[in-house]
Amino acid sequence: MKKLLLIGAVAAIGYVVYRQVTANQAEEDLWNDATSTVRDTETAVKDAKVVASDVNQVREDAAKAFGGKVDDPRQDAAEAFGGKIEN
Repeated sequence: MKKLLLIGAVAAIGYVVYRQVTANQAEEDLWNDATSTVRDTETAVKDAKVVASDVNQVREDAAKAFGGKVDDPRQDAAEAFGGKIEN
């Protein structure tokens, strides 16, 4: 009978340890997902700024090539809504 109780106690302790380990792993996975999303967002913002810079350069090159000013549709939108354009 003592062996049976001992086996039951060891099994219960093993189950508790297993649950704790899986809970810790789930929390670690959650934090990894959350922090990787922030890094991905920061990278996307940097990439968007690079693209915006490239678009502005192409617009300036086109204006020089055609000897005039190329209208900026963002400026029109900003003026319509009373805002400013951030580069």
